Amino acid sequence: MEPLRSRVVIKLFSWKEIVFFVAFFLALAALFFPAGKLEEYLEQDAATNAELTRKYTEALLRVKSPSQIKLAVLRRYAYEGDEEKVLKLLKQVRKENPLEADELEYELLKRKYFSSKDETVRRRMRVLLYRLIKGAKDERELKRLYREALSMNFPELAFEAAYRLALKTGSPYWKEEAFLLALQLSKKEVVERLAGSFEPRKPETARALYYYYLAKGDWRRALYYLNKAGPAKEEEKIVLEFLAGRDEEALNELLALFQKNPDKAQKVLLETFRTLSYAGRQDEMRELIKSVLPLVKADERFYAEILKLALATGDAHFAAEVARLVARETGVLKE
Repeated sequence: MEPLRSRVVIKLFSWKEIVFFVAFFLALAALFFPAGKLEEYLEQDAATNAELTRKYTEALLRVKSPSQIKLAVLRRYAYEGDEEKVLKLLKQVRKENPLEADELEYELLKRKYFSSKDETVRRRMRVLLYRLIKGAKDERELKRLYREALSMNFPELAFEAAYRLALKTGSPYWKEEAFLLALQLSKKEVVERLAGSFEPRKPETARALYYYYLAKGDWRRALYYLNKAGPAKEEEKIVLEFLAGRDEEALNELLALFQKNPDKAQKVLLETFRTLSYAGRQDEMRELIKSVLPLVKADERFYAEILKLALATGDAHFAAEVARLVARETGVLKE
């Protein structure tokens, strides 16, 4: 009986009367329906009263309607498989408001993607979301689009939104988010621009900044961010303290490590010497070797490596001095 009743209603009323009823209905809806319920009811009624609902949704387009109503109408057409009407309505909206059309099309395609997992649909969604981010003027809208990009696993678009928010607001929060995404996407210029411009909240950001400054050879900043990143490995911290010029602090920690774990301490010390040498800081390496050797007791392999490093400097006088120190420490040379 439902289809018969729908046809009777359609025949009883003219188009003008239907439009009037719709306008009247919308006015009542604004008073009696919670926000968003009208669109929800339109979508829920997809399987019943189909013909009548179709007429009403088409009549809705003849009055000034918000985006959510248009989206509900588009979904109605999509549900019915009427692609021609979907495209026609999108074309109409695009003439009046291109961004609104992009938003409507995106929402429509999102539903389609989740049911089909069609990568062609996903690629189109990426294009639309990028245009929406570019066109967003409002901070709240950018935040919404940022979350949307993350939820759809579009890291490059999440970066676009986060970077625009960082520039727009100057907020350390958005600088950090944009920095992490820029690192992930290998955007070197942006990483360079943002590094050091904010105080990291997350340990992983501090760790990322540590590696960044370590690669640049900025030992002091690297050490600063290593300490910010949470508990660090002893050997990692000691090596970096020597490199950052905090020799006294590093030496005290190294001597304590020799008491606890001599093998590990020897590796840390050799790593420090090698790193100083590779960094072109051989004068510092020489002074450190001469000052540390009399203070520690190590095995033959350690002393052999020290001699190799001394010879690699090409400084015969220094190599001879290290050889005498090693001979004294190993008991070969008696005082």
